[in-house]
Amino acid sequence: MPFSNAVELAATPPPSTLPERPLLPDFLLRPESLLWLWLAPIAVLLLLNLQGYRLIEGNMDDAQRALAHQLGWAGLANFFGGIGILVGSWLSARRRLKSERPALVWALAAVAVQTAYLWFAAASTDKVLPTSVRAWLYPETHYLFNQFAFAMLPLFWGILRLAAAIPGTSLGRTFVASLGLSLGAPLVLYVGMNFFSRLLRFWQIPAMLVAAGVVILGILMFVGLSRALLIGLRAGQTLGPWAERTAIWLVALVFPVCGLLLNRTIPFPTDLQAWEVYALVLANTGILLLASYKHTAWPRGSLLLLCATLPFSLYFFVVFLPYTPLSILAVIALGTGFLVLSPVVLFVLHLHLLNQARRNLQLSARGWRTTAACIACFLLLPGFFVARALADKAALHAALDYVYAPSIESGANRYTSSRMNLRRALDNHRKYKNGIFYPLLSSFYSWAVFDNLVLPDDKLAALETAFFGEPGGKERLDPVKSSWASNGRSSVRERTHMPRRNDLPHTVVVRALETAAQPVDEGTLRTTFKITLENLGAAPAEYVQTLPLPAGVFVSGFRLHIDGVPVPGRIVEKKTALWVYTMIRDGERRDPGLLVFNRPDELELRVFPVGREKPSVVEIDFLTPKKAPFAPTTAVRSNDPADALRSLGQEAPPSLIATERGLTVFAPQHALPLPAVPREAYFHFILDRSSEGASVESLAPAIEAMLASFPGVRRGRLSLANYDVAEPFAKLTPLADLSRVSASELDRTLPLSGGFMLDRALALAVKTHRDIDLVETKTNLPPPRPIFVVISNRDLSSAAPLDLASAWAHLVPRLEVYQVSRTQRSVSRLFPDASTADAPLLRCGKAVRPLTGDAPLVFPNSGVDAPIEYFDPSASAWRSLDGLAKSSATGAWAQAVALNSDRRAYAESPGDARPGWRDLVKTSRETGILIPETSYIVVENAAQWRMLELSERRKLGQNAALAFRETPAPPWVWVAAGFCAWLGLRRWRAGRRSRQLPSAALRSVPQSP
Repeated sequence: MPFSNAVELAATPPPSTLPERPLLPDFLLRPESLLWLWLAPIAVLLLLNLQGYRLIEGNMDDAQRALAHQLGWAGLANFFGGIGILVGSWLSARRRLKSERPALVWALAAVAVQTAYLWFAAASTDKVLPTSVRAWLYPETHYLFNQFAFAMLPLFWGILRLAAAIPGTSLGRTFVASLGLSLGAPLVLYVGMNFFSRLLRFWQIPAMLVAAGVVILGILMFVGLSRALLIGLRAGQTLGPWAERTAIWLVALVFPVCGLLLNRTIPFPTDLQAWEVYALVLANTGILLLASYKHTAWPRGSLLLLCATLPFSLYFFVVFLPYTPLSILAVIALGTGFLVLSPVVLFVLHLHLLNQARRNLQLSARGWRTTAACIACFLLLPGFFVARALADKAALHAALDYVYAPSIESGANRYTSSRMNLRRALDNHRKYKNGIFYPLLSSFYSWAVFDNLVLPDDKLAALETAFFGEPGGKERLDPVKSSWASNGRSSVRERTHMPRRNDLPHTVVVRALETAAQPVDEGTLRTTFKITLENLGAAPAEYVQTLPLPAGVFVSGFRLHIDGVPVPGRIVEKKTALWVYTMIRDGERRDPGLLVFNRPDELELRVFPVGREKPSVVEIDFLTPKKAPFAPTTAVRSNDPADALRSLGQEAPPSLIATERGLTVFAPQHALPLPAVPREAYFHFILDRSSEGASVESLAPAIEAMLASFPGVRRGRLSLANYDVAEPFAKLTPLADLSRVSASELDRTLPLSGGFMLDRALALAVKTHRDIDLVETKTNLPPPRPIFVVISNRDLSSAAPLDLASAWAHLVPRLEVYQVSRTQRSVSRLFPDASTADAPLLRCGKAVRPLTGDAPLVFPNSGVDAPIEYFDPSASAWRSLDGLAKSSATGAWAQAVALNSDRRAYAESPGDARPGWRDLVKTSRETGILIPETSYIVVENAAQWRMLELSERRKLGQNAALAFRETPAPPWVWVAAGFCAWLGLRRWRAGRRSRQLPSAALRSVPQSP
């Protein structure tokens, strides 16, 4: 940890003189300290700058690229300058030079080098960063934070070395002179600015003069304040304990509280108005005072307590260090701006008390056990934060998997993780999103839990509703939260927003549509749509068009013409592509094209911008089963690509193909008309067992209410559902028996608790229908069909969409869901649709499937030669179905069918489907076949492609339910962590050598005869 021996105190010097020894501990004076305080941070800065350059280089012009190279050379000069000062310091130490002059020269060199570098880097910001990348690829705040966060460490080292020069013979004079320098520097700057503003208008003062004055006088103020602090701490021991305790009250309590109160009005550098911060300030003050009182009587306990709260002081020191150059302006503007430096002063005071407690320990007590105990106490606060983040991650991801990636096929219908941990995790995350943001810590939390993604508000509310019955609010939950947050953004939710979307004109029409077909292989035909877009408006506009995708038609290619050259699109994970398209459209406004699924049977095409005088051209490739003969070119009746796609689907012949999942049948009803089959209906009751759900006694009145609407129904099933699902009556049971079910037995099966997950309950109910009803029976009668009845006290008319149940809906003629009202006297239809209750039935092997719309049918465990039958209601018998063309299992179309079969299995049961989400994205990219989990996207330059790759890699490494946020600030605290590790190792080795010296000395003493 830096400055662990902050100030070496003299034994008992006279109050007016100081001994000839340095004000800083020995380890800060050694050349090795430059390894971690100069070379390591500058090396990391070079790597970050190189990473940023590689990211945005494609958007740079020649001048920006040349300036970026100059910045890189300046960084290398900074690094090698550190090596030169390290070598010079090492040679001076080796020659045992007693003069302080070389050390002051090295310190001045460090200050000069870092000041020059930061000056050049800051002045180059507007010139080196293209305007197009600042909104999302590489914000200027990210760039500046990198430069100041890492270059301020060696600059701070140089300032401390200057401040720690051995003072003169008088403590008072040296202290007054240092304090005068710290107060006089902002006064001189203020007077100088007023003087020049009287000679010239304020905006006519040369910017170079103002910047030079701010930098030079700011450094002098910092040197004076640091020197006054070091001398004051050295002299405090001679004045008695009251001086030290007064300093603790001022530095640990008064200054931080005043700074926090100022932060309520001016949230700089961020809004710190959380009750935890105030509580930690009070706790830290109490521990520092306790350590001051107990240094002598309880040195070990004082040392351990100080180590436990050191991370608090270290954290605010690290956070405020990059902003110390602005402190002189804050002093001039506010008068109280010196409070910006209070974290630095608090950190040095904390280390001074640590050093004093260490010195009060006896030599015998300073063994490895004490060192280990100090390290353990130091890690308490960071360890608690990390442990809480990991616990939150485990709880949140378990809930995300349970809700958004359920294992329906395996029957995992119970949530096995801790709801208590989940409640705490969701509360913490909502507070975080509602505005509690700590620099570095919140970024670390976001990285550790979400890999810098976010949990969208709708999904956070869905988790809260599912497990606890109601969502949380967006209001601030902290009682001390200010009404004005940093940077004009009131919450983390707003900080993670993408650039705000401007209202874009949609005045683009299709000027021309051309189609061309060519065979790909023996069983596959590729049809290309070439769409020419024209903008009828004056301003650049966006083209947005939904396209129906018929069954058996698959997208295999996408191209956008840029400057007359067709640029092929790439398949990327869907959320990544949507995010990148939005950022380019709203930030750069340059040439992205996107083809994405809205739902499994509907595409959406987006192109932006389409200029007034420059039409855009898009090409889309579709795969269909090959028919003989086929026309290489097809006349289109209109320029509407949606009509052309419908015609393409109607031309596809009925066909079947064998895949690893069984036999897939494409039998569109327009090409293969089959009779609809009336089927016996049964009720599948779903009893709401949430905390506000219905009692078991509601079942009998609900049965009566449903029989009034459907008098012919005689049998039923019963499911119990909250966030879990139980099916105590999975077999079809007479309704009379269901109405007499024991209330106590059902209460034991699933007690009232949490929220109500209707989507999951319906999906499991359809699965039960498939496993029990849609199998071959001893009779030749068609299987019964379900009518789902929800018994709940909730208003489900505005329930969330049934995403999971919709994936299973192809197994029923229609998803027919009713709710019995609270009065148990009326029935209302939920999620109505226009489909009919009767549909044709097909059978293959032991599986029966309804033919709903044009959706393909999958018969598991069946080969291409297995007979397919349909049910003839006029004869009440199954008949052989002819007219299906057998497709090759090795062509491109067969490959697309197999991929989409895997994708449908994933949609039905994402938690246990194989292949999973990541494998589906990978296969889609390798084959070029678009699926609902991926998108085709075209971007303009290499920087956008690079960002697309990095974003997709991060997204695929996390939960599929998470979304994107803006680029986070880098965790440069790892440099300080590395320094702490180096310092701890050095202390351990020094202690080990000191314990070995006495025994070696005893062995060297001659024994008396």
